[in-house]
Amino acid sequence: KEIMANRARFSAAARVKATRYDWSVAMDQYADLFAQLYQIVRDEPRGVSIVITGYNYGRYIGQAVDSALNQTRKPDEVIVVDDGSTDDTLERLAPYRDSGVKVIHQPNQGVAAARTKGIAESTQPFITLLDADDVLDPTFIEVCHAEIVKSRDMGIVYTGLVGFSDDSKDEMKTGFPPPFSWEHQ
Repeated sequence: KEIMANRARFSAAARVKATRYDWSVAMDQYADLFAQLYQIVRDEPRGVSIVITGYNYGRYIGQAVDSALNQTRKPDEVIVVDDGSTDDTLERLAPYRDSGVKVIHQPNQGVAAARTKGIAESTQPFITLLDADDVLDPTFIEVCHAEIVKSRDMGIVYTGLVGFSDDSKDEMKTGFPPPFSWEHQ
């Protein structure tokens, strides 16, 4: 009601405001806004931590750590949580400390506690979990990182798996993960 009753006054005020409108000023404001948004996105933390957990996997731990360190997109940190191993795991990890690998030894509490400890020690927003008897393809971080940065609404990125034997001669496709299906989520 009030708008209709004061229509002439509102219309006159709108016309005065429109005469002061300047496209160059508006475009400068849009440019400033986009520059600010770009700066926020560009400065957003994008680091990657690889957390490796294991218990009595000394014979494998070197391959796991090497696969983390030899990524085409280098991780920002590698954290190894030894979950109370009684084998030579800690001795095999000693040379990696000079490479910047953070080694944590804790009493045996199980893989969930070891992963939780590694995640808690991480300083990066993206985390890859790896068991000590597994290895990463050299492009794993590069490919997954690009996808999660491109689609920030994703909370997780995963890939397929390839199984291999101790001598690494026999590889087998695992069929995991199965094709994505909304019905099975």
